[in-house]
Amino acid sequence: MRAVSVLVTGPFNSGKSTLIKTLGGRFSIDVELAQGAKPTTTVFMDYGTIEMDGHYVRLYGTPGQSRFRPIIMGLLTLPVSGYVFVVDSSDPTSLAIARGYYQAVRARRPDLPHIVAANKRDRITAAPLQRVRHVVGVPEGVEVLPLIARDRASAEEVLRRLLTIIADK
Repeated sequence: MRAVSVLVTGPFNSGKSTLIKTLGGRFSIDVELAQGAKPTTTVFMDYGTIEMDGHYVRLYGTPGQSRFRPIIMGLLTLPVSGYVFVVDSSDPTSLAIARGYYQAVRARRPDLPHIVAANKRDRITAAPLQRVRHVVGVPEGVEVLPLIARDRASAEEVLRRLLTIIADK
């Protein structure tokens, strides 16, 4: 079995922790929020593992809030094989914020295989994948995949695709 490490990153409330928990999350450093769209937020990292298609995959999730940028940039130095950049495709403001974040991640690890996962595809407000590509500034050579992070089959499909891209490198 081949060991592979994957970083899961993206803006606040995009679905990073949910994706990792769906795939086999075991550890999360969260704090409760007094108000907002969700009850907790990640303040250091999430961690999970899954065995898939002959791979033992370690998943490392970053926090998404901009105040944690030093932690995020530090986690980008981990020896990972690739990353999933998760965006909330149902929220135009979040997509606009994702652009700068995505560009910073790509600048930090320009040659690292990755995909962009357009999460929350089950919402009526979800933008078409081409719109996500345009707003976030994803180059044509990078795949933008649909994701419903709470759905195991959807989460596995995204990870499976990234593993294929990593294997082809």
